[in-house]
Amino acid sequence: MKNKHASHASSIFTSIPCIIVTGVFTFIAALYGTPMVFSLLSALFLLALFSRVWAWISGKGLKAEIRTRGRNLFSGESMDIDIEIRNEKFFPNAWMDLIMPLPKKLSIVTEETRKPDQGEVIPLLAGHFSTELIGIKRLGSMRPFEEMKISVPLHAERRGVCDLSSWTLRTGDGIGVSESEIRIENGGIIVVYPALLEVNTAPFLKNLWNADTGSRGVMEDVSVIRSTRDYQKGDSIKHVNWRMLARSLPLSVNVYEDILPKSIHLIFDGESFSGPSYHLNEMEEMISIIASELVELKHHGVRCFLSICSGATGKARCIIPKDGIDEALYALSLYEPLEEKLNEAGLEVVAQPSEFELTSISKSRSGVGHFFYFAYDSASLPETIANMIPEDNLTLISYIDTRDKRSQRHMSVEKLRRREK
Repeated sequence: MKNKHASHASSIFTSIPCIIVTGVFTFIAALYGTPMVFSLLSALFLLALFSRVWAWISGKGLKAEIRTRGRNLFSGESMDIDIEIRNEKFFPNAWMDLIMPLPKKLSIVTEETRKPDQGEVIPLLAGHFSTELIGIKRLGSMRPFEEMKISVPLHAERRGVCDLSSWTLRTGDGIGVSESEIRIENGGIIVVYPALLEVNTAPFLKNLWNADTGSRGVMEDVSVIRSTRDYQKGDSIKHVNWRMLARSLPLSVNVYEDILPKSIHLIFDGESFSGPSYHLNEMEEMISIIASELVELKHHGVRCFLSICSGATGKARCIIPKDGIDEALYALSLYEPLEEKLNEAGLEVVAQPSEFELTSISKSRSGVGHFFYFAYDSASLPETIANMIPEDNLTLISYIDTRDKRSQRHMSVEKLRRREK
C-alpha cells in the first residue's frame, strides 16, 4: 500500500525541497556563518529531516482495507462501514486518523466531521468532494504488529454516490510536524437510492389489465391448463373441471398457467424541473415517487422500463426490465439537471430541450401496455414522444398542466401520494 507524504497537512519545512535548501544553508553557515546562525539552521534541518523520516516510517507497513460488501441504501437509512487495519512493522504508530472526504452534495455524512483545513480545500475541489465538511475518526495509537477493526457509522441524507476510494489513514511523527497518508484498499462506492415514500400503485396496475389478478399482479391464462387438483372450499365455480365431473370422477378444479401482464414504461423528464424556472424540491420528490413506484411494482411482479433524459451526469438512458431494479434506482440516484445555459447575450438562463433515447422507447412499444411521462409541467412533453406513442397509451403525470390541446390523459402527482390516515 502506497505511503504518501501528506504535504497539505504537514509543515512546509518537511518538504524535500525545503530540507535540501535548509541543508545547503546549514553547510554554508558552517563554513562562513556565525555559530548562532549555524545552530539555528542545523536545528531546523535536523528537526525537519527527523520529522519527515519519522512520518515515513510510521506510514510504512500500515495497511487498511474496507470489509463491508453491501453498499446500497435508501435515503434516510444508515449503515456501518467495517475497516480492518494492520501494522506490519516493528515500529509503533503514535497516532492515526481516518480521513473521509464526503460527497459534494453531502449525500452521506459521518458521525464526526470538521471543516477542511486550508491546504485540503484544493485537493477536495479537484476530487469533486465537499469543501464544507470532511469526515474524521481519531483512532489513537497502534502497537507493532497489532490488528485493529473499526466500524464507521454513515447516514444517508439524500440520493447520490459516495466514493470511498479517497478515504485515507493519516499518521505521522509525535510532534505533529510531518504526516503521511495511506490509501484504504477496496474502496468502491456507496449508492444512496432516492427516499422511499408511501405511494399509490393503482393507476399503474389499472392500465395493464381489466381482469381480476392475484396479490402478485399476475393473471391466469384460461387457455392453458397446467394441472388439476381436488376441489377446496372457496374455489371459484368457473374453475371446475366439468369434463372430469361428467365422467363421474371426483370434483376437481383446473389450475391455469400464470402469465405476467404487459410491461409499463416510465419516462422521467428531469429538465422540465430545471432553468430558467427551477423546481428542484419538486424534482427530488418526483424522483422519490418514481423510485417508490418501481419498488412497489416489483413486488406486484410488474416489469418496468425506465427512461431518463440526458443530464449533467450523463447521456439519456433507457433501463429495461432485465437490467434489474437496482440499475434503475442507480440511474435515478445519479441524475442531475444540465448545467445552466445562458442566451446569446449572456444575461438570462434559457430552457434546454429534454433529450431521450428515442430508439429504445420506440422498441419497447410492442411489449409495453402503457407509458407514463413524469414532468413538472405536462406542456414539456416533446413532440417526438407525443407522435411516437398513441394517445390512449400515454398518461402525463405532473404538478401542473398548461397545455393548450389536451389530447393525452393527465394525472396530478397528488394521486400518487398515499396519505397517512
